[in-house]
Amino acid sequence: LGPAITNHASVDLQATDRTVRNLRFSNPNRSYTVASSGGGKLVFEASAGPASIQFEIGNQAAHEITAPVRFKSDMEFRGLFEEAPGRLTLSGGQAWDPGKTFTVKSGTLRYNLEQADQVISDGDNTLVIDEGAAVELAGTRTPLSGSHSILATVTHIDVVNNSLAGFLITAGNHAAGAVTGTGSTSISNAASLSAEVIRQSALTINAGSRVTLRSSGSGAGASVLGSLSLAGTPSAPTATLH
Repeated sequence: LGPAITNHASVDLQATDRTVRNLRFSNPNRSYTVASSGGGKLVFEASAGPASIQFEIGNQAAHEITAPVRFKSDMEFRGLFEEAPGRLTLSGGQAWDPGKTFTVKSGTLRYNLEQADQVISDGDNTLVIDEGAAVELAGTRTPLSGSHSILATVTHIDVVNNSLAGFLITAGNHAAGAVTGTGSTSISNAASLSAEVIRQSALTINAGSRVTLRSSGSGAGASVLGSLSLAGTPSAPTATLH
């Protein structure tokens, strides 16, 4: 999706599923929205290697996919900056085929789902955040916890965060599988995160926020932190680690 537009533009899938291997954005100052007025899905599938979403060198705009997406292959996102021009927002439902991994190589991937958006994870799915990249979770629907397409179970997507820019819970109540890696995780004011375990170099829980660890806390279920920053004072904390 290139520089031909002179105003912000929307590409509507309507009711038709569209399959792509690589989706590239390149516009110096205008944003694209990939939408779906009739429920059509944007399906990512590659015959070899990962499918990808990429911001080209000339891109200086943020973009958004409001259409539901399906990951039939491993995925990569390559943005350009951590700031707004490098941000891709996913704000539609998503479906992960079994065993698929989504790696954020650079830039910022922002999730902003609503309660009505469907999330399907068929197991063994992982979100990887490489050094220098960032993932933000906002919205009222968590993107990393969903239902199985066949089994009547709730499945959680693991996070491997190796970035100090990190894994950022900016708004809403979210859940994930295990959060591991060498990076940093931060929970903004009044947001929350539930995870199986957290093993990070740093965990910051700001005022009014909450982190819940679902595992037993022993053996393979132990959480390990290089540092913990909990809002408030030791005698009067204003954040919660449960």
